Amino acid sequence: MYADMSPSKAAPILESLTMEELVLVLDSMKASSRSKIMEKLTPQTAAEASMRLKDLLPVKDRQMAALQARANATGTAGQKAGSVLLEDGQLQATFSSMDPKQAGALLLKMSEVSPSKVLRILSALDDRARSGILAAMAEADDAVTAQLVSKLMAGK
Repeated sequence: MYADMSPSKAAPILESLTMEELVLVLDSMKASSRSKIMEKLTPQTAAEASMRLKDLLPVKDRQMAALQARANATGTAGQKAGSVLLEDGQLQATFSSMDPKQAGALLLKMSEVSPSKVLRILSALDDRARSGILAAMAEADDAVTAQLVSKLMAGK
């Protein structure tokens, strides 16, 4: 279905899916269709999807994989096999107890791979911990920090 759409129309729709769903859809396409759509994705989304496509294991039941990805994204699936999912309270406790400079450096590095996870962590923190970490992040890379803070804010 997405391969039959123009890439400029399909890309924004695909970007609204979870990354796992996006990768499953792209994996089911022919390489020529996939590359045209990848050109229209944001560079960060295309890069992350490319890395996940490279590591994708063959899936026999794509519907089950898509359902599992959606369940994992909404938190109803519990823990993924081989990984630990932390609740917001655990993230808050972990990052609040870290040195702000070390936490900031880690979050800046993480933002290269998954800005959405960095935003989740920052939003889980209390105001005091968040301000200390953001100050350390701004000292190290004010441009990336400004982008992340702007995404934390509700726009009008």
